Amino acid sequence: MNTPTKELEKTAVLSGNGPGRKKTRRNNPKLFVCCGTDIFMYDLDGEQMIGRPTGQSTPDLPIINEYVSKEHGRFFTADGRVRFVANKTTNGTLYADRFLRPGEEVSLRDGDELRIPTFSDNRHSHIHLIAALSDNRIGFWKEMSYSSHDALTDLPKRGTLTAWLINGKHFLKSGEELVIGFMDVDDFKQVNDRYGHLAGDKALRLVGEVLGTCMSENGIACRWGGDEFVFAFIGNGRRRGNRIEQIREMIAESARKQGMPISVSIGFTRIQKDNPERVDDWIRQADRMLYLAKEKGKNLVCEYGIDRLE
Repeated sequence: MNTPTKELEKTAVLSGNGPGRKKTRRNNPKLFVCCGTDIFMYDLDGEQMIGRPTGQSTPDLPIINEYVSKEHGRFFTADGRVRFVANKTTNGTLYADRFLRPGEEVSLRDGDELRIPTFSDNRHSHIHLIAALSDNRIGFWKEMSYSSHDALTDLPKRGTLTAWLINGKHFLKSGEELVIGFMDVDDFKQVNDRYGHLAGDKALRLVGEVLGTCMSENGIACRWGGDEFVFAFIGNGRRRGNRIEQIREMIAESARKQGMPISVSIGFTRIQKDNPERVDDWIRQADRMLYLAKEKGKNLVCEYGIDRLE
C-alpha cells in the first residue's frame, strides 16, 4: 500500500557529464490530494492506480471518499514526467475544465490539476489532485499540507485520522485488527489553573510527542480537541492492552522527568475487517470507555466490551 509520505525523499541526478560538474538533488514527483481542509502527499513512481479502497480493491493511491471510484484512473511516471489515464467512472475527472473521456490520456505539467466532483450535479465541491514536479512546487504544497496538522502538537487533525482508519480497516490481514484509543489528560483544567496556560500547552505537546513516537510505525495519532487525543494502530490481538498501558506509562514517566505531574486516562476498542459499523461508531465506543476510566478513578485504561462500571 502506498501511504502519504511525511518527508521528501530525494534522488541524486548528474547535472552534466564534464569534469568538475556537481551533483544536484531533485525531489521525485509528488501528488497532493486536497480533500476539504486535509492535504495528503503521495510519491509518484511508475504505474499507480488511484481510487477508493474497498474490500476487493487496493489502489496504490487511495482517496477516502464515496464519490471516488475504486479504479478512478492511472498515473504513469518516468524520467520526471507524469501522465494520467482516465477510467470509466461515475463522477468522472475534470482537466482544464472539461471531463476526460474513458481511456483518454493527458500529460501533466508542474502544477496541473485534476478535479473529481463530489456531488452528482458536479457543482458543489471537488477533490483536487495537484501534480508537483518541481522542487519549488513540492515545497509550497508541503507547507500547505501543514494545515492538516494541529499547530500545537504537530499531530494530524481529525480528517486525516478518519481517512487512515477507513483505509487501515480495508487493508487488515487475517488475524489483524484495528485498535482505536480515545485519551485525555486527567484534571487538565487544574493544570491550567495551577501552573498557567503555557504549562498546559507544554503538557499537550508532551502528550503529542509521546503519542507520535508510539504510533510512528503502524499507526496514527491526532489531537481531537482540547486535551483529547485519538490514536489507532494495527494489532494482532495478543498484546493490544499491554501496548496501550505502555503508552499511558510512557506519558506519565515523560511528564515526571519534566516536573509535570500529569496522567492520562484511555478507553479503546477493537475493530475487525468484517465489522459493519462506521468510523463514528468506533470513536464513540472508545469514548465511552474513556468515560468509564474517568468514573473508575482516572489514570486507567478500559476496553470496550470487557470493562464495566462496578
